[in-house]
Amino acid sequence: MTSMSIDIWLDFSSLASYLGLNGIRQAVSEWSHRGETRLALHPFFGDTNLMDLPESVDPSERGLSISEVSNIDDHAHAAQSLVASLAQTESGADTLQLKVAEALMRSRFEMGLDITDPDVLIGIGQDFGIPAKQVLEAIQSPAIAALVDEGYSLGLHLGITSTPVYLFDEALLAQGPLGQQEFTDVLQAARQQQQAGE
Repeated sequence: MTSMSIDIWLDFSSLASYLGLNGIRQAVSEWSHRGETRLALHPFFGDTNLMDLPESVDPSERGLSISEVSNIDDHAHAAQSLVASLAQTESGADTLQLKVAEALMRSRFEMGLDITDPDVLIGIGQDFGIPAKQVLEAIQSPAIAALVDEGYSLGLHLGITSTPVYLFDEALLAQGPLGQQEFTDVLQAARQQQQAGE
């Protein structure tokens, strides 16, 4: 059987991204091909409410330019760096990376926590058995920060201006917080397109 990849661009300061991640995880977990479906998360910085930016940065709906992202305090990358460090090759909707990403956004939107605070990130990591040292290494790693910037650059190259965005097998694109039935319909359409190309 052929596996399916779903690339997802998320902005941790976007409520739509939080709802969208929750929805896609539910749809994939109930899908008959869940064991053959790999979800990969990519960063996006579009809403500046998550972080303190220099006054010269214009918060707009278009997302931040690469030069603007490079001017952001290191803490702005921290949550995205933690998630990027957990990238895995596992399939399904319950990978550690997906769980931590959802927990980060739940902490922000439901508990009002500052997910740019390293102590908050350490606490969230420990909830999933990630040692504090590993969290600190992830959020301070220049190599992981470069991966975050690379994922964000790819999103800009694809023309992404707001999140969430889902790319199914590099063929079908969906945007916005879809409902579970809409996700199921897109998953089925992507699977049919995949089978037609075999």
